[in-house]
Amino acid sequence: MKSRGFLFCALLAAFTAAPQDLPPGVLLVSRVKARVKEQIAHMPQYTCLETFERSRKRGGPKGELKSQDTVRLEVLFTGRKEFFDSPGGRDFKEEDPRVFVGSGLIGNGMFAGHLQTLFVSDQGLFTYRGEEPLAGRPAAKWDFRVPFLSSLYTINTPSGSAVVSMKGTFWADPVTFDLIRLEVRADEIPPLLQVNDAITTMEYARTRIGQTDVLLPQTGELRLLGTSGEEAIDRFEFTHCRSFQAETSISFDQPDAIAQPATAAAATPNRAASALARELSFPGGLTVVIALAAAVTDRAAVGELIEGRVAGNVIFQGKTIIPDGAAVHGRIRRMERYSDMGGYFTLGFEFTEIEAGGASTRFFANLDSAGPLTGFEWSMSSGTSRTLRGGQITQIEHETITGPALPGVGTFFMRGAHFEIPKGWKMAWKTQALN
Repeated sequence: MKSRGFLFCALLAAFTAAPQDLPPGVLLVSRVKARVKEQIAHMPQYTCLETFERSRKRGGPKGELKSQDTVRLEVLFTGRKEFFDSPGGRDFKEEDPRVFVGSGLIGNGMFAGHLQTLFVSDQGLFTYRGEEPLAGRPAAKWDFRVPFLSSLYTINTPSGSAVVSMKGTFWADPVTFDLIRLEVRADEIPPLLQVNDAITTMEYARTRIGQTDVLLPQTGELRLLGTSGEEAIDRFEFTHCRSFQAETSISFDQPDAIAQPATAAAATPNRAASALARELSFPGGLTVVIALAAAVTDRAAVGELIEGRVAGNVIFQGKTIIPDGAAVHGRIRRMERYSDMGGYFTLGFEFTEIEAGGASTRFFANLDSAGPLTGFEWSMSSGTSRTLRGGQITQIEHETITGPALPGVGTFFMRGAHFEIPKGWKMAWKTQALN
Protein backbone atom coordinates (compact mmCIF):
# COMPACT_ATOMS: atom_id res chain seq x y z
CA MET A 1 0.00 0.00 0.00
CA LYS A 2 2.85 2.33 0.77
CA SER A 3 4.43 1.75 -2.62
CA ARG A 4 1.13 2.44 -4.39
CA GLY A 5 0.63 5.58 -2.32
CA PHE A 6 4.15 6.73 -3.15
CA LEU A 7 3.59 6.03 -6.86
CA PHE A 8 0.31 7.97 -6.82
CA CYS A 9 1.98 10.94 -5.13
CA ALA A 10 4.83 10.82 -7.62
CA LEU A 11 2.41 10.80 -10.56
CA LEU A 12 0.41 13.65 -9.00
CA ALA A 13 3.57 15.69 -8.48
CA ALA A 14 4.59 15.11 -12.10
CA PHE A 15 1.13 16.12 -13.30
CA THR A 16 1.01 19.33 -11.26
CA ALA A 17 4.54 20.24 -12.34
CA ALA A 18 3.75 19.79 -16.04
CA PRO A 19 2.78 23.46 -16.70
CA GLN A 20 6.18 24.52 -15.36
CA ASP A 21 7.82 22.29 -17.99
CA LEU A 22 6.13 24.08 -20.88
CA PRO A 23 8.38 26.16 -23.16
CA PRO A 24 8.81 29.75 -21.91
CA GLY A 25 5.95 32.03 -22.89
CA VAL A 26 3.41 29.29 -23.74
CA LEU A 27 1.32 29.73 -20.60
CA LEU A 28 1.72 33.50 -20.75
CA VAL A 29 0.58 33.77 -24.37
CA SER A 30 -2.48 31.65 -23.60
CA ARG A 31 -3.44 34.18 -20.94
CA VAL A 32 -2.87 37.08 -23.34
CA LYS A 33 -5.15 35.34 -25.89
CA ALA A 34 -7.83 34.82 -23.26
CA ARG A 35 -7.56 38.48 -22.24
CA VAL A 36 -7.96 39.77 -25.80
CA LYS A 37 -10.86 37.36 -26.47
CA GLU A 38 -12.61 38.57 -23.34
CA GLN A 39 -12.17 42.20 -24.35
CA ILE A 40 -13.56 41.67 -27.85
CA ALA A 41 -16.43 39.45 -26.68
CA HIS A 42 -17.66 42.07 -24.21
CA MET A 43 -16.91 45.04 -26.42
CA PRO A 44 -19.98 47.25 -26.90
CA GLN A 45 -20.74 49.11 -30.07
CA TYR A 46 -18.70 52.28 -29.89
CA THR A 47 -17.51 55.14 -32.04
CA CYS A 48 -14.23 57.00 -32.19
CA LEU A 49 -13.02 60.01 -34.09
CA GLU A 50 -10.20 58.74 -36.31
CA THR A 51 -7.63 61.25 -37.58
CA PHE A 52 -5.33 60.23 -40.46
CA GLU A 53 -2.18 62.23 -41.25
CA ARG A 54 -1.29 61.04 -44.75
CA SER A 55 2.18 61.46 -46.31
CA ARG A 56 3.57 60.30 -49.62
CA LYS A 57 6.94 60.00 -51.36
CA ARG A 58 7.11 59.59 -55.10
CA GLY A 59 9.47 57.06 -56.64
CA GLY A 60 12.91 58.03 -57.88
CA PRO A 61 16.13 59.26 -56.27
CA LYS A 62 14.77 62.78 -55.68
CA GLY A 63 11.57 61.69 -54.02
CA GLU A 64 10.87 63.24 -50.61
CA LEU A 65 8.26 62.28 -48.05
CA LYS A 66 5.70 65.12 -48.04
CA SER A 67 2.49 65.67 -46.15
CA GLN A 68 -0.49 64.89 -48.36
CA ASP A 69 -3.53 65.75 -46.24
CA THR A 70 -5.39 65.17 -42.98
CA VAL A 71 -8.54 63.05 -42.98
CA ARG A 72 -11.01 62.77 -40.10
CA LEU A 73 -13.75 60.16 -40.01
CA GLU A 74 -16.15 58.84 -37.43
CA VAL A 75 -15.73 55.07 -37.14
CA LEU A 76 -18.21 52.67 -35.56
CA PHE A 77 -17.02 49.26 -34.39
CA THR A 78 -19.74 46.69 -33.77
CA GLY A 79 -17.57 43.87 -32.45
CA ARG A 80 -16.65 42.33 -35.78
CA LYS A 81 -16.94 45.06 -38.43
CA GLU A 82 -16.17 48.73 -38.89
CA PHE A 83 -18.46 51.34 -40.45
CA PHE A 84 -17.57 54.92 -41.34
CA ASP A 85 -19.22 58.31 -41.59
CA SER A 86 -18.17 61.95 -41.66
CA PRO A 87 -17.28 63.51 -38.26
CA GLY A 88 -20.44 64.04 -36.23
CA GLY A 89 -22.47 61.83 -38.59
CA ARG A 90 -24.78 59.05 -37.43
CA ASP A 91 -25.60 57.34 -40.72
CA PHE A 92 -22.97 54.59 -40.62
CA LYS A 93 -23.35 52.65 -43.86
CA GLU A 94 -19.93 52.56 -45.49
CA GLU A 95 -17.49 49.74 -44.70
CA ASP A 96 -14.72 51.21 -46.88
CA PRO A 97 -13.19 54.54 -45.76
CA ARG A 98 -11.93 55.16 -49.31
CA VAL A 99 -15.46 56.31 -50.17
CA PHE A 100 -14.74 59.50 -48.21
CA VAL A 101 -11.23 60.25 -49.50
CA GLY A 102 -11.33 59.32 -53.18
CA SER A 103 -7.69 58.32 -53.55
CA GLY A 104 -4.51 57.62 -51.63
CA LEU A 105 -3.60 55.17 -48.90
CA ILE A 106 -6.03 54.80 -46.01
CA GLY A 107 -6.19 52.02 -43.41
CA ASN A 108 -9.16 49.83 -42.57
CA GLY A 109 -9.73 47.14 -39.94
CA MET A 110 -7.49 48.92 -37.43
CA PHE A 111 -9.77 48.23 -34.47
CA ALA A 112 -9.75 44.46 -34.30
CA GLY A 113 -9.22 42.88 -37.72
CA HIS A 114 -5.78 41.48 -36.94
CA LEU A 115 -6.79 40.75 -33.33
CA GLN A 116 -9.57 38.47 -34.58
CA THR A 117 -7.11 36.49 -36.71
CA LEU A 118 -4.37 36.18 -34.08
CA PHE A 119 -6.16 35.90 -30.76
CA VAL A 120 -9.78 34.94 -31.42
CA SER A 121 -9.51 32.60 -34.41
CA ASP A 122 -6.06 31.60 -33.09
CA GLN A 123 -4.48 31.29 -36.53
CA GLY A 124 -1.00 32.47 -35.55
CA LEU A 125 2.18 30.48 -34.93
CA PHE A 126 3.89 32.16 -31.95
CA THR A 127 7.54 32.31 -30.85
CA TYR A 128 8.35 33.76 -27.42
CA ARG A 129 11.22 36.29 -27.44
CA GLY A 130 11.42 37.09 -23.71
CA GLU A 131 10.87 40.36 -21.90
CA GLU A 132 11.48 43.68 -23.63
CA PRO A 133 10.24 46.83 -21.85
CA LEU A 134 8.34 49.46 -23.84
CA ALA A 135 8.69 53.12 -22.75
CA GLY A 136 9.75 51.96 -19.30
CA ARG A 137 6.79 49.60 -18.97
CA PRO A 138 7.38 45.83 -18.44
CA ALA A 139 6.44 43.86 -21.54
CA ALA A 140 6.76 40.35 -22.93
CA LYS A 141 7.46 39.91 -26.64
CA TRP A 142 6.40 37.34 -29.25
CA ASP A 143 6.98 36.92 -32.97
CA PHE A 144 4.22 35.36 -35.05
CA ARG A 145 3.33 34.06 -38.49
CA VAL A 146 -0.09 33.52 -40.10
CA PRO A 147 0.01 31.20 -43.16
CA PHE A 148 -1.65 32.29 -46.38
CA LEU A 149 -4.50 29.78 -46.04
CA SER A 150 -5.40 31.15 -42.60
CA SER A 151 -4.97 34.84 -43.38
CA LEU A 152 -7.74 37.37 -43.98
CA TYR A 153 -5.32 40.24 -44.64
CA THR A 154 -6.21 41.93 -47.94
CA ILE A 155 -4.17 44.64 -49.66
CA ASN A 156 -5.85 46.87 -52.22
CA THR A 157 -3.77 48.92 -54.67
CA PRO A 158 -4.58 50.61 -58.00
CA SER A 159 -3.04 47.60 -59.75
CA GLY A 160 -5.12 44.95 -57.97
CA SER A 161 -6.28 43.29 -54.76
CA ALA A 162 -4.98 40.14 -53.07
CA VAL A 163 -4.89 38.26 -49.78
CA VAL A 164 -1.41 37.99 -48.25
CA SER A 165 0.06 36.01 -45.37
CA MET A 166 1.17 37.82 -42.20
CA LYS A 167 4.14 37.96 -39.89
CA GLY A 168 5.12 40.30 -37.12
CA THR A 169 5.57 40.96 -33.42
CA PHE A 170 3.42 41.86 -30.44
CA TRP A 171 4.08 42.97 -26.86
CA ALA A 172 1.85 42.37 -23.83
CA ASP A 173 1.90 43.25 -20.15
CA PRO A 174 3.13 40.11 -18.29
CA VAL A 175 1.00 40.97 -15.22
CA THR A 176 -2.33 42.21 -16.61
CA PHE A 177 -1.98 40.30 -19.94
CA ASP A 178 -3.14 43.42 -21.80
CA LEU A 179 -1.95 43.86 -25.36
CA ILE A 180 0.37 46.88 -25.65
CA ARG A 181 1.68 46.95 -29.23
CA LEU A 182 1.07 44.97 -32.41
CA GLU A 183 3.26 45.13 -35.52
CA VAL A 184 1.99 43.34 -38.62
CA ARG A 185 3.97 42.85 -41.82
CA ALA A 186 2.54 41.55 -45.08
CA ASP A 187 4.31 38.43 -46.35
CA GLU A 188 4.33 36.58 -49.65
CA ILE A 189 3.04 39.65 -51.50
CA PRO A 190 2.08 38.79 -55.12
CA PRO A 191 3.87 40.82 -57.82
CA LEU A 192 0.61 42.11 -59.29
CA LEU A 193 0.19 44.46 -56.28
CA GLN A 194 3.50 46.21 -57.08
CA VAL A 195 4.23 46.41 -53.34
CA ASN A 196 7.51 45.51 -51.65
CA ASP A 197 6.36 45.89 -48.07
CA ALA A 198 3.29 46.79 -46.00
CA ILE A 199 3.75 47.40 -42.27
CA THR A 200 1.06 48.21 -39.71
CA THR A 201 1.87 49.24 -36.13
CA MET A 202 -0.81 49.70 -33.47
CA GLU A 203 -0.57 50.88 -29.85
CA TYR A 204 -3.34 49.62 -27.54
CA ALA A 205 -4.59 50.62 -24.09
CA ARG A 206 -7.57 49.96 -21.88
CA THR A 207 -10.12 52.75 -21.87
CA ARG A 208 -13.10 53.23 -19.59
CA ILE A 209 -16.31 53.76 -21.59
CA GLY A 210 -19.34 54.03 -19.34
CA GLN A 211 -19.05 51.12 -16.92
CA THR A 212 -16.89 48.97 -19.21
CA ASP A 213 -13.13 48.64 -19.71
CA VAL A 214 -12.48 48.38 -23.45
CA LEU A 215 -9.23 47.50 -25.23
CA LEU A 216 -8.87 50.29 -27.79
CA PRO A 217 -6.26 51.31 -30.32
CA GLN A 218 -4.69 54.63 -29.36
CA THR A 219 -2.26 55.43 -32.16
CA GLY A 220 -0.90 53.64 -35.19
CA GLU A 221 0.90 53.78 -38.48
CA LEU A 222 0.39 52.10 -41.84
CA ARG A 223 3.37 52.16 -44.21
CA LEU A 224 3.30 50.95 -47.82
CA LEU A 225 6.48 50.64 -49.94
CA GLY A 226 6.00 50.31 -53.69
CA THR A 227 8.27 48.48 -56.10
CA SER A 228 9.00 51.77 -57.90
CA GLY A 229 10.32 53.38 -54.71
CA GLU A 230 7.06 55.11 -53.90
CA GLU A 231 6.20 55.27 -50.20
CA ALA A 232 2.87 56.08 -48.53
CA ILE A 233 2.37 56.53 -44.78
CA ASP A 234 -0.81 56.90 -42.72
CA ARG A 235 -0.40 57.96 -39.10
CA PHE A 236 -3.65 57.76 -37.19
CA GLU A 237 -5.02 58.60 -33.75
CA PHE A 238 -8.29 57.52 -32.16
CA THR A 239 -9.96 60.08 -29.90
CA HIS A 240 -13.39 60.78 -28.39
CA CYS A 241 -14.36 57.11 -28.12
CA ARG A 242 -17.74 56.35 -26.55
CA SER A 243 -20.51 53.79 -26.43
CA PHE A 244 -23.00 54.05 -29.30
CA GLN A 245 -26.19 52.82 -27.67
CA ALA A 246 -28.14 55.95 -26.85
CA GLU A 247 -28.12 59.56 -27.93
CA THR A 248 -29.17 62.91 -26.54
CA SER A 249 -30.13 66.08 -28.34
CA ILE A 250 -29.70 69.66 -27.16
CA SER A 251 -32.57 72.12 -27.26
CA PHE A 252 -31.31 75.69 -27.39
CA ASP A 253 -34.91 76.95 -27.14
CA GLN A 254 -35.15 75.94 -23.49
CA PRO A 255 -33.20 78.11 -21.04
CA ASP A 256 -31.11 76.68 -18.23
CA ALA A 257 -31.22 73.14 -19.66
CA ILE A 258 -28.18 71.32 -20.94
CA ALA A 259 -29.95 68.60 -22.88
CA GLN A 260 -33.19 66.76 -23.41
CA PRO A 261 -33.04 62.93 -23.56
CA ALA A 262 -33.89 61.54 -26.98
CA THR A 263 -35.56 58.22 -27.64
CA ALA A 264 -33.02 55.71 -28.89
CA ALA A 265 -32.71 52.06 -29.76
CA ALA A 266 -29.74 49.75 -30.11
CA ALA A 267 -27.84 50.09 -33.37
CA THR A 268 -27.68 47.31 -35.91
CA PRO A 269 -24.40 46.50 -37.71
CA ASN A 270 -25.31 47.64 -41.21
CA ARG A 271 -27.81 50.36 -40.35
CA ALA A 272 -26.24 51.53 -37.15
CA ALA A 273 -28.04 54.84 -36.80
CA SER A 274 -31.41 54.19 -38.45
CA ALA A 275 -33.23 53.95 -35.10
CA LEU A 276 -31.24 56.65 -33.30
CA ALA A 277 -32.21 60.24 -32.79
CA ARG A 278 -29.76 62.61 -34.41
CA GLU A 279 -27.52 64.42 -31.93
CA LEU A 280 -27.06 68.18 -32.04
CA SER A 281 -23.65 69.37 -30.89
CA PHE A 282 -22.84 72.51 -28.95
CA PRO A 283 -22.20 75.53 -31.20
CA GLY A 284 -18.55 76.13 -31.92
CA GLY A 285 -16.60 78.91 -30.24
CA LEU A 286 -18.06 78.62 -26.72
CA THR A 287 -15.55 78.89 -23.87
CA VAL A 288 -16.13 76.30 -21.14
CA VAL A 289 -13.99 76.54 -17.99
CA ILE A 290 -13.46 73.15 -16.34
CA ALA A 291 -12.01 72.62 -12.85
CA LEU A 292 -10.56 69.19 -12.02
CA ALA A 293 -12.71 67.31 -9.53
CA ALA A 294 -9.73 65.29 -8.23
CA ALA A 295 -5.95 65.54 -8.38
CA VAL A 296 -4.00 63.85 -11.20
CA THR A 297 -0.49 62.55 -10.46
CA ASP A 298 2.32 60.77 -12.32
CA ARG A 299 0.96 57.48 -10.96
CA ALA A 300 -2.04 57.72 -13.30
CA ALA A 301 -2.24 55.67 -16.51
CA VAL A 302 -3.53 56.10 -20.05
CA GLY A 303 -7.27 55.46 -20.17
CA GLU A 304 -7.84 56.41 -16.54
CA LEU A 305 -11.02 58.39 -15.95
CA ILE A 306 -10.84 62.05 -15.02
CA GLU A 307 -13.71 64.23 -13.84
CA GLY A 308 -14.28 67.96 -13.83
CA ARG A 309 -16.91 70.57 -13.00
CA VAL A 310 -17.95 73.49 -15.17
CA ALA A 311 -16.86 76.70 -13.46
CA GLY A 312 -19.42 79.36 -14.33
CA ASN A 313 -22.54 79.35 -16.50
CA VAL A 314 -21.98 79.02 -20.24
CA ILE A 315 -24.21 81.47 -22.11
CA PHE A 316 -25.42 81.20 -25.71
CA GLN A 317 -27.76 83.77 -27.26
CA GLY A 318 -28.60 85.10 -23.83
CA LYS A 319 -29.48 81.70 -22.36
CA THR A 320 -27.60 79.36 -20.04
CA ILE A 321 -26.98 76.16 -21.97
CA ILE A 322 -24.37 74.66 -19.60
CA PRO A 323 -24.97 75.47 -15.93
CA ASP A 324 -22.28 76.13 -13.38
CA GLY A 325 -21.27 72.91 -11.62
CA ALA A 326 -22.23 70.57 -14.48
CA ALA A 327 -20.18 67.35 -14.37
CA VAL A 328 -17.66 66.77 -17.16
CA HIS A 329 -16.38 63.26 -17.90
CA GLY A 330 -13.14 62.41 -19.66
CA ARG A 331 -9.99 60.32 -19.59
CA ILE A 332 -6.23 60.57 -19.71
CA ARG A 333 -5.39 60.26 -23.39
CA ARG A 334 -1.60 60.51 -23.13
CA MET A 335 0.87 59.89 -20.31
CA GLU A 336 4.50 59.59 -21.41
CA ARG A 337 7.61 59.91 -19.23
CA TYR A 338 10.93 61.18 -20.65
CA SER A 339 14.34 61.46 -19.00
CA ASP A 340 15.96 64.05 -21.30
CA MET A 341 15.74 67.84 -20.82
CA GLY A 342 15.91 67.28 -17.07
CA GLY A 343 12.93 64.93 -17.07
CA TYR A 344 9.36 65.68 -18.12
CA PHE A 345 5.96 64.17 -18.93
CA THR A 346 3.76 64.58 -21.99
CA LEU A 347 0.11 64.60 -20.92
CA GLY A 348 -3.12 64.61 -22.86
CA PHE A 349 -6.57 65.28 -21.33
CA GLU A 350 -9.71 64.45 -23.27
CA PHE A 351 -13.19 65.47 -22.05
CA THR A 352 -16.01 63.82 -23.99
CA GLU A 353 -19.28 64.28 -22.07
CA ILE A 354 -21.09 66.91 -20.02
CA GLU A 355 -23.83 65.90 -17.60
CA ALA A 356 -26.40 68.02 -15.77
CA GLY A 357 -29.99 67.65 -14.66
CA GLY A 358 -30.00 63.90 -15.26
CA ALA A 359 -29.10 64.23 -18.96
CA SER A 360 -25.76 64.14 -20.77
CA THR A 361 -24.45 65.07 -24.18
CA ARG A 362 -21.27 64.89 -26.19
CA PHE A 363 -18.59 67.47 -25.48
CA PHE A 364 -16.07 68.25 -28.22
CA ALA A 365 -13.60 71.05 -27.53
CA ASN A 366 -9.94 72.01 -27.71
CA LEU A 367 -7.84 73.21 -24.78
CA ASP A 368 -7.43 76.97 -25.15
CA SER A 369 -5.72 78.10 -21.93
CA ALA A 370 -4.94 76.92 -18.41
CA GLY A 371 -4.42 78.36 -14.95
CA PRO A 372 -1.00 78.73 -13.31
CA LEU A 373 0.63 75.45 -12.29
CA THR A 374 4.19 74.66 -11.22
CA GLY A 375 6.00 72.68 -13.94
CA PHE A 376 3.32 73.27 -16.60
CA GLU A 377 4.58 73.98 -20.13
CA TRP A 378 2.84 74.26 -23.51
CA SER A 379 6.07 73.19 -25.23
CA MET A 380 9.48 71.87 -24.17
CA SER A 381 12.73 73.44 -25.33
CA SER A 382 16.42 73.08 -24.64
CA GLY A 383 19.41 75.05 -25.84
CA THR A 384 23.17 74.58 -26.11
CA SER A 385 25.87 77.14 -26.80
CA ARG A 386 29.26 76.84 -28.49
CA THR A 387 31.97 79.36 -27.72
CA LEU A 388 35.40 80.35 -29.02
CA ARG A 389 38.29 81.86 -27.03
CA GLY A 390 37.33 84.85 -25.02
CA GLY A 391 33.86 83.52 -24.30
CA GLN A 392 32.38 84.75 -27.58
CA ILE A 393 29.17 82.85 -28.45
CA THR A 394 29.35 81.60 -32.02
CA GLN A 395 26.30 79.33 -32.20
CA ILE A 396 23.18 78.55 -30.18
CA GLU A 397 21.20 75.40 -30.90
CA HIS A 398 17.63 74.95 -29.71
CA GLU A 399 15.26 72.02 -29.78
CA THR A 400 11.55 72.64 -29.25
CA ILE A 401 8.97 69.91 -28.75
CA THR A 402 5.24 70.52 -29.03
CA GLY A 403 2.39 68.09 -28.52
CA PRO A 404 0.41 66.60 -31.42
CA ALA A 405 -2.63 68.62 -32.50
CA LEU A 406 -5.31 66.01 -31.87
CA PRO A 407 -8.94 67.10 -32.16
CA GLY A 408 -10.62 67.24 -28.78
CA VAL A 409 -7.41 66.48 -26.85
CA GLY A 410 -5.52 69.01 -24.75
CA THR A 411 -1.80 68.17 -24.81
CA PHE A 412 0.77 69.81 -22.51
CA PHE A 413 3.96 69.05 -20.59
CA MET A 414 4.91 68.75 -16.92
CA ARG A 415 8.57 69.21 -15.96
CA GLY A 416 10.27 67.00 -13.39
CA ALA A 417 10.52 63.38 -12.34
CA HIS A 418 7.13 63.58 -10.60
CA PHE A 419 4.10 65.85 -10.72
CA GLU A 420 0.73 66.47 -9.10
CA ILE A 421 -2.01 68.50 -10.76
CA PRO A 422 -4.24 69.57 -7.86
CA LYS A 423 -7.97 69.35 -7.50
CA GLY A 424 -9.59 72.57 -8.68
CA TRP A 425 -7.00 73.36 -11.38
CA LYS A 426 -8.86 75.23 -14.13
CA MET A 427 -8.65 74.84 -17.88
CA ALA A 428 -10.52 76.82 -20.56
CA TRP A 429 -11.80 74.72 -23.45
CA LYS A 430 -13.27 76.11 -26.68
CA THR A 431 -16.04 74.07 -28.31
CA GLN A 432 -15.57 72.89 -31.89
CA ALA A 433 -18.10 71.98 -34.56
CA LEU A 434 -18.00 68.29 -35.58
CA ASN A 435 -18.19 68.82 -39.34
